[in-house]
Order: sequence, then C-alpha cells, then structure tokens
Amino acid sequence: MNFMESRLRVIHIPRPIITGGIGLTTIGLGLGLGWSLTQPASSMIVSVWAALLYLFFLVRTPYQGMLMWLVLYPFTETNINIPLGAGLPDLSPTRLSVAWLSTMLLAQAAVGKRHFPRLTKVDVWALLFVMGVGASVFASSDPISAAKAVLDLILIPILIYYIAKNLIQNRRDLDRFFDILLIIAMYSAAVMFYEHRTGQVIFYHKQFSMESLYYSEGIRIVRSLWGGPHVFGSIYTMAIPITFYRFLRTSKGLARWLYGALMGVLLIGLFLTYKRAAWVSALISFIVMAPFFPAFRRLFLLLIIIASIPLAIYWDQLSQTDLVQERVNTRVDTLNGRTYRWQAAIDLWKQSPILGHGFRRFDDLSGYQAVENYYLHILVSAGLVGFVPFLCFLLLVIRESVKIYRRTPTVPGLWVDQNLIAVFWGAASTYLVKAMTGAQGTAIVNILFYMLIGAVVGSQGEALHASDESIPLRGTG
Repeated sequence: MNFMESRLRVIHIPRPIITGGIGLTTIGLGLGLGWSLTQPASSMIVSVWAALLYLFFLVRTPYQGMLMWLVLYPFTETNINIPLGAGLPDLSPTRLSVAWLSTMLLAQAAVGKRHFPRLTKVDVWALLFVMGVGASVFASSDPISAAKAVLDLILIPILIYYIAKNLIQNRRDLDRFFDILLIIAMYSAAVMFYEHRTGQVIFYHKQFSMESLYYSEGIRIVRSLWGGPHVFGSIYTMAIPITFYRFLRTSKGLARWLYGALMGVLLIGLFLTYKRAAWVSALISFIVMAPFFPAFRRLFLLLIIIASIPLAIYWDQLSQTDLVQERVNTRVDTLNGRTYRWQAAIDLWKQSPILGHGFRRFDDLSGYQAVENYYLHILVSAGLVGFVPFLCFLLLVIRESVKIYRRTPTVPGLWVDQNLIAVFWGAASTYLVKAMTGAQGTAIVNILFYMLIGAVVGSQGEALHASDESIPLRGTG
C-alpha cells in the first residue's frame, strides 16, 4: 500500500481519496475473485489472477518475487496453469517467473541499468549442457513431451542458476534463500508427519493405490505434497547442512534452541523417508563437511558417540525388525535391481556413444521403467554431447568453490566464509550422490540444486575474477 500511495501522491491526489481508492480496489478484487470461483471457467480465471499477482511481485521486487514463487511452488505449480494451445507447454508459475526474470535481466543489461557479470567457463559449459540435451529431443519417440521435460528439468534450473547469480548481491540475499529452503523443509516435514499420523495423502493431485503407499506392512511410502519420498529426502539432505550451520553460527540462546529443534525434526523426517539413498547421501554430506568446518566436526563426532551407544546395545533386536530387513538388507547385492538397469544403459550407450538415443528413450529400448542413475540417463539420452558438458560444469563448480574457500579470508569482495563453502560442499554432495541411484526427474530438486550453486558460487564470480586478474573490485552490494 505504501508503494502505491507514494506513486499516486506524485500526481497530487489527496491522501483520503488515495486511501479510499485503494480500499475499494482491494474489495473489488476480492469480490471479483470470489465471483470468478463460481463460474464454469473458474480454474482458468483463478490462474490468470494468480499469474497477475506473481507478475506484480516480480516486477516490484524481483528477488523477493522469486522467493515467493519458490516457497509456494508445491501448492501452485499443478493448480495454476494457463493453456497456450496444442503443442505448447502451459504457462505455470515456474515458467512465468523464470521467463519474466530472464527477460527482465536481459532488458536491464541491454539499456545499461544492470551490470551483467562476465560469462565464466561454468556458464559456458552450462549452456553447452542445455544444448547437448536439447539436441536429443529430436531423436525422442515423442519430441513434444521430451521438449517439455527438458524445459522443466534442465533449461529452467540452469536459468535459475544464472538468475540467482545475478540477483543475489550480498550475504543478506543469500540468507533469505536459506530461509526459504528451511521453510520448504519445515512444511514438508509437517505434511510428512501428518500423512504418517493419519494415513491421508494431502496437497497432491494424483490418486494412489494401497500397494503404492507401503513398502511392506507398517512401512509407509509418503506421497503427500511431492508425490514420493525421494523428493522429501533430497530437500531434507540439502537443508540439514544449512541448519547445522545456522545452529553453530548463532550465539542467541533461543535461536540455537529453535535451530536445534529444526535439526531434530529434519533428521526424523529423513529417517521416515525410508530411502537408503537419502540416508547414505546425508552421511556422506557430514563426512564431506567435517574436515573443513571445525565446529561441525566436533558436533558430528559427539553425535556419532551418542548414536553408537544405543545401536550397539540394541543392534540384535533392531536387525530383526521389518524396517531393517526391508529397507537395509533387501537386495543389497543388486542395489534393489538397479545394477541390471545400469548394465542395460551402458550397453545402449555403447550403441550410440556420441549423440545418444534421444531423451527418455531408455524405457522403450531397454524394457525397464527407468535407468535409476542420472549420469547414465544423460549418457543414454544425449551421449557424450550432453554428458561431457554436464561433467565439466560440475567439475568447474567444484573448482570455483575451492578457489573461493582458499581466498575468502584475504579477498574483501568474497562475502561467503569458509564454513559456508564447506556447508555448500555438503549440501551439493547429497544431490550428486543421490543422482547415482535416481534419475533426478523432479523439477523442484533440480531447481534447488542449481539455485544453491548460483547463490553460493555464482554470486562470487565477479570478486573471484577480480582477484584472479588483480584489478580493483566492482561493488559487491
């Protein structure tokens, strides 16, 4: 309201008229929305209203609008869609937000209102990765469906990496992104606990049979909000290192208690995913962080000692439970049948090593439902043309983060600290480890991963380049 009032006051309209007009407009919008919900085309009308609301915030405050889209993602993404015609992807909040932010950044750079960071090798290999996988669309059995999947799972996350790199200007912006990630993890945990308590699937549009809701008797496969436990696991494993960082960083007693409670909630949620890949990736993230984050290392060792005592005492009883038998000991030699899929993927890749067989053709060619390995998925789909840029992108991100870790104590323009880089390594490692046993076929997981890279590593690119060239630093916010 203050923003609107300040603009209207410029044209000398009396304040009472401004206030009354804004009040009547707000009431009118509410009545209009209520009326639209009663109409046969209510879904379309609500989608248009929501799109306009998103645009308002994205235009007014681009970064805050981006965070609003991110935190509302699971509640709006499948419910708000504007059809654009046959063969074209619907205009969802994600596509709208990313398209607007990308266009805005390019327009601002074109007219000189924004200084675009120089293109780095990371950016170039990210672009080549998109182009390599994009080329595989034309060899797919359903090019339109494949193109939509590439748009949502690869192109949009890469664009979000670059948008985050440009919009996150200082430590406060970075902390806001961490706040949103923790909020997403918190409400994900709340929804998970509700489903485990009541048995009801909420905030998800698909219907599930009883067989698809349980691994075995009493071991539930949570489906609310995200559709499967693998997404919950990915969110928790990325959020837990940041929670540890916040817990160890704060000196306020109440804040430390709250972050400690959140750690407990997320660790319980991680356990309730009953996903071995999530458990293993979380453990690996702790191992990755420990050598480079002294305060965490001490806490981690203490937690290991505390957890080891009851495990040692009750291991015989625990090893006989359905949970351990079903989710730990079952089909370990083939990783729950994944090794057969991986061998099939390698055999297919050898048949077309350079260009691959086309995006998402593994299922048709192999007879398996999914390859269950993101790296092999890219190899089979796009061959070396897609895989080499992806691998180079990841290796360069790691190299840049190592340079930041080494230089941040002495380069003023680098506003992330060494402990935070260690946390980034831990959070990013969970994605890379889980990619070995899953296809990362969920947009939100890729979005969070690439935004994390842009927020922590990409945002430091200018200062890092300046330190490389030994030239005066530009303003870093």
